Amino acid sequence: MFALSSAAIVSCGKTEEKKEERQRSETRIHGTITVDPTLDDTRNYSGITLLIRHQQDTLFHAVTGREGTFDSRATFPERNTYILEVQRNRQRLADTMLVLAPDDAIFIEGMLPRFSGKAEISSYENDAMKTFVRMERQYSRAFTLAALGEVHQDSLPAFMQQWSGLFWQLFERYPETLAGSLAAQESFQMSYLDQDQSWMQRIYAYPENETIQLLAARYGFMAKLYADGLDEALVWLDSLEANIPFPEVRKQLARNRIEILYDSARTAEAYEYLEAFDRAFDTGTDLDMWRQALGYDIRYLAPGEPLPDFELPFFKDGERFTRTLEDLAGAPALIEVVSIAERSYRLDYQDLQTVYRMFEDQGLQFLTLPMEESQTLVNAFFEEWGQQWPVAEAGAYRSSTLETDWNVYEWPVRFLVDADGRIVRKFHGTPLNEIIIEINTLITNGEVL
Repeated sequence: MFALSSAAIVSCGKTEEKKEERQRSETRIHGTITVDPTLDDTRNYSGITLLIRHQQDTLFHAVTGREGTFDSRATFPERNTYILEVQRNRQRLADTMLVLAPDDAIFIEGMLPRFSGKAEISSYENDAMKTFVRMERQYSRAFTLAALGEVHQDSLPAFMQQWSGLFWQLFERYPETLAGSLAAQESFQMSYLDQDQSWMQRIYAYPENETIQLLAARYGFMAKLYADGLDEALVWLDSLEANIPFPEVRKQLARNRIEILYDSARTAEAYEYLEAFDRAFDTGTDLDMWRQALGYDIRYLAPGEPLPDFELPFFKDGERFTRTLEDLAGAPALIEVVSIAERSYRLDYQDLQTVYRMFEDQGLQFLTLPMEESQTLVNAFFEEWGQQWPVAEAGAYRSSTLETDWNVYEWPVRFLVDADGRIVRKFHGTPLNEIIIEINTLITNGEVL
């Protein structure tokens, strides 16, 4: 349901500079692509081009022979998902997602024009990803039913714990794959507040797995914070850091410590550790951006501080009206700045609607601020996907000062604010499962971690 948008956490210890230093990996991609005979009865399938591009690089290029067969090698920077384009006569006819992993030969068999979503793609990594995607769909359906009242809010933790176990089983089946990493992340997101602390056994069972230790740095800490308080959680983080064999995980632990101190409103300590981070680690473009942005958040957008006010035109159900922060007083709200044109938001949007339905009766308010400046584009999106809460008019966000006031340097960015308009948490690309837990904690207890 939520994992593809949260893949950054799985690889969060890997800076761009580090990626470039690594030796590029290779894998074989081969197979057959034909054309529907009702469209082309020549049975000459030559000249079909297959491309995988990443940034400015071509990672894979192959052209089919007369029988439609192709066989070549892809060279790529890291295990990840990539888009395979299928072209003929210089026209892009189809595309599909592939997992590229070292020494993982991929076999593809498909027919144009019904290639996207229909082609048979087989390899260990891609078979694992298909299993993960099927489980995601099952979870999405179950979660939607839960939001419609099939699961009472008090039973939400047990529901999440059940699915956490299922995703963990998938990780154990495919522990060294991208799908396994995503499944482990889903499992940790759902279970880190479990009273039985099952996440602890999972961490200790895989001390040499970098993905699990990265997740431990985030969610293990959050669990200790919830159970024992911030000081005990920081002690636990120190012990984890002392036994980690991965340099990149140690760097990520340092980042997590700063971010969690900030999330916990320990801003003076967060800023002190941020300055120490600069002295301890080499910084590059990505880290510089993160350091500068977080420094601003620590000073001006800490939890407990009022969210900088706004006054923007919104629309819903054919009506236009103005909204300010004061208009939201009396109930918590989730306010998001997004690009509706991005595929990742389209994937998230239906899940966001489910989250809204789940907490609407408890008074949770939603506001969406699109970055787009075309009202036609904004209208088309919500006409297609539906609209349950107010959406700012196109161009309203861009013409405001909120990009500076709210320190929006990437998107989506979401603010969870309490009934008094104070910041509970600022989320930068945070997985929706984690946001759900924060919302449920706020509504149930009147507070967050």
